[in-house]
Amino acid sequence: MNKNLLTFASANLLTFAGALGALVFLIIAWSELGGVVVVLFATFIVVSLQDALHGRVIVLSFLPGILLPVFYFEVAWEIFVPVACAMASIYCVIRAFQGWRVLRPDVVYFGLGDVLGLPFALAVVQVILPFWGLIIFAASCAVELPIFLRKKQRRFLPWLCPPIVTAFIIAVIV
Repeated sequence: MNKNLLTFASANLLTFAGALGALVFLIIAWSELGGVVVVLFATFIVVSLQDALHGRVIVLSFLPGILLPVFYFEVAWEIFVPVACAMASIYCVIRAFQGWRVLRPDVVYFGLGDVLGLPFALAVVQVILPFWGLIIFAASCAVELPIFLRKKQRRFLPWLCPPIVTAFIIAVIV
């Protein structure tokens, strides 16, 4: 039997098993945490995959995030709004520096997806696992920070996936 064919078949089998396992886990999570939490989690994963694969985030991808202020108004008001305002301020400063030619205008240092992504990630983690979710998020970010700083090209949102996934898995197990 051809070695490449065997490798291809085993890779496809592994991919299928992983997808099936993820589907089963999401069904369990749906029953444990509720549909709104799973939709918010999936929305962030989709947005971070867009950033990882294309380097751009379609802002309409955040549309299911409207569930956050509808179902969790306190979290949206207390976490999302202040962090989004801080991130928007950083975005404006970077754009001003690009306008003054201090930073290269043709390079995207910080995008609108990053401005909305970090506050959305923090709010989703707080919704997934109140209080402990933020601690798990911060600890996971601290663990992966040395790896993130060594990378030559840094996409911000994909690096927020492991902390959110960790909090999500812990919330489903607990």
